[in-house]
Parts: sequence; structure tokens; C-alpha cells
Amino acid sequence: MGAKEAQRKLGRCPTNALTLPFGVGYDRKKQTWHYTPEIGLVKEMFELYDQQGIRSYAEIARRTGVKDSAIKIILRNEIYTGWRVFNEKRGPKRVSASGRIYRSKVARCEGEIIRNKVLDGIVTVECFERVQRELAIVTFNHLERLRENDVVNIGAGILFCGQCGRPLLCVAGRGEKSGYYHCKANHHRYKPQLGGCKQRNLKSGEVDAAVVELTSTILSNPARLTQILEASAKKSKEVITPFSKVAESSAQLSELAKRDRRILDAYELGAISVDELRSKREAIRREKASLVKVSADKPSTDRSEFLKMARVVVKAAHRFSALADRRTQKAIVHELLAEAHVRDSCVVSFRLRPSLLIGAKSEEISNSIVLLPEPIVIGKPPDILPAGHRRCIKCSEVKPVAQFYRNLNRCNPCRHSDQRQRDLRQKSRVAP
Repeated sequence: MGAKEAQRKLGRCPTNALTLPFGVGYDRKKQTWHYTPEIGLVKEMFELYDQQGIRSYAEIARRTGVKDSAIKIILRNEIYTGWRVFNEKRGPKRVSASGRIYRSKVARCEGEIIRNKVLDGIVTVECFERVQRELAIVTFNHLERLRENDVVNIGAGILFCGQCGRPLLCVAGRGEKSGYYHCKANHHRYKPQLGGCKQRNLKSGEVDAAVVELTSTILSNPARLTQILEASAKKSKEVITPFSKVAESSAQLSELAKRDRRILDAYELGAISVDELRSKREAIRREKASLVKVSADKPSTDRSEFLKMARVVVKAAHRFSALADRRTQKAIVHELLAEAHVRDSCVVSFRLRPSLLIGAKSEEISNSIVLLPEPIVIGKPPDILPAGHRRCIKCSEVKPVAQFYRNLNRCNPCRHSDQRQRDLRQKSRVAP
């Protein structure tokens, strides 16, 4: 790190080509900076934003062919004025929600900022400053609109698919439509590689309501949470068997049985005496007893430990019920839950945040997934319809599939009625 910092102070590039700004290259043999052919697109971006007044990143991306997410980063880079500036550095180590250690960027002190003139600028300093002021205004307006928006996805970041185990991504709805959660394997970007998933898309409001119910009804009740933790640990212990240990102990027991048989054969042939027979068989019995003792089930976790951990969780969950602000509720949910698993429109299990359970002596609590005895249903329970029937979403009547056109969710009479109304409206517009 010190060597890289020394190279930066000399105006050189200590990192690989992937870290270079768009449209800028570096010759390592000559240790000089230069522009690449893509720099023409950067000039066009500054012209569109500064001179033509286009503030839509999507429109600039359409005209230049550069991704809209990269445009605002390019417009903020001071190297296009000819100056290479390092005003950020890596901060102290942090642990993410998934347990990974990383270093986030922080601002440098005034004495640590590095500025070097490495190129002839393609934009003037005045133009660059005007663009920065406009970018700050656009960012401010965007943040203000977000603060006015009451939509908060409480389950974003902690929900996982119960079918394949991948995260559930939150997608915003268009217009008045509500957003929804869908499995990462069904996302258009990852579906070719992951192969898709059977989990259907779920309305974000219904899923968030299920997460709120989980927090307010289960995590805030110490007696119920303790009972669930005990039942889940017992069920996991019955289902999950240490196959390797069982196989190893059974092999050792069979070997001891063979040794016992050989000792009896030797006694019958007169190779050993009665005293030797008794001592050798007694040693084999002791080894068998020790193996059986080791392979026996360990005693279950003490109830007091479950109750102690439940009280820690409940203490944090009580704040949740007293709050009405959804952003604060989301922060509390993410403090309590590391994961919540959704399968077939139900929340079936969850895993508590390890930071809450630092004092847990049993791995059954701190590292395992807690199974819910009764899954929390998301939204309305599905209709149980007779075979070959379907419910119309307009008249709400259950009718045979023959009265529906293909896979439409409206029956034929409702569909024909809607078509007639559309035809009448169209005629009224055309009529003089």
C-alpha cells in the first residue's frame, strides 16, 4: 500500500488497466498517460449535459452507447480536465451483513489529497465546475423525492428463496403497480446461467407484511420464541445425521468383532490360555463401550440457554412494535434477522443475526436456521378450486376452464363485455 501511494504521488498508475477511467490509457514502459479513442464519447457527454442541457442519463446513454450507470461517474472524474486527483482512500475494515470483510472508501484529509497534472484537458475547468453544480442539484432533487416516497421494502436484503437458496431481488413496479420480489435465478440477467427457479413472483407489500408479522408476533414473544427454537433444534437433530462419524464408528465396531472372533479361535486351538482370553476380551469390551458412548446422541441444549437468547432477541424486537416509521422498522428487522426463507408463498424459516447471539454456547442457536412450526402465508391463501375450474378476476365466479380463452384470467362473458365497451368508446370518439 505504501508503494502504491508513492507511485500516485509521482503521477504514475500503480494499478492495472481495469482501474483506469473511461477513455484514458497508461503506457507502463514510458510511464505516461494518454487518451484512447473512446475519449470522443466523453466529449460528447459533457457537451450534451452542459451545452444542450440534457439531464437524463438514459437519453445520454442512448446517444453515446455508454451505460447510464457509468455516465454520472464519468462526468464527476476530474482527469478530463487534465488533473489526476485522489481525494478518497480505503477506510478501516468492516464486516458486511454476509460476514465478508471489506474496506469502504472514505474522504482523505486535506494534507493527504494527491493532485498531479498528467494530461491536456479535453474540457475546461469552468465547464467541469458547471457540470458538477448541476450534478449536485440533480442528486439533491432525486434524494428529496426518495425521502417523500413512503415505499420501503422491509424484506430487501434478508429474503432468500426456499426453493434454490438464492436471494430474492426487489423490483419496482411501473406507474401505480406495486413492486414485487423474485428469485435471482429468474432475473433476466442471471437466468441463462442459473437456469431459473420454480418460485413465483411475490408482491412486495404482501411479503413485507409477512416479515412484519414474523417480527411483531414471534420475535417479540419470549415464551413462543423459546418453544420454536427448541422444536427447530430438535427437528434439525433428528433430520441431520453426521454420516461420516456413524460410518467410522460402525467400521471400528466391526473390526472389534473380528478381533473378538480371532481371539476365540485362538483359544479353541490352544494358542492362548483362559486368563489371556478373559483379559483380551475385556479390553475389547471397554473399546466397544467407549465407541458406543462417543457415537451416542449428545444431550440437547439446556432450555435456559434458549430462553436467555430469546430474551436478547425480544428486547430488540419490542422497539419494533412501538414504531410507525417503516424505515426505522426496516433497520430493526435487519438488526434481528440475517435471513428469512420464502417457499411457495410462505415464510418457512429464518436465521437470527449472529451479532445478537455472541454469547450463545450452542451452535444450534447461533449458526442454524430456525424452522417455523406454522409457516406465515404471504397474501391471501390460494383458492382450492375443483379440478378443471378457474376463478374469473372480474366477476369472481368459479367457472369451467372451457369458459376461458386460453390462459386468460377473465371468463368469456366478461371478456366480451369489456370488448363491447371498448368498441362503444371508440365509436363515440370517431363520431362527429
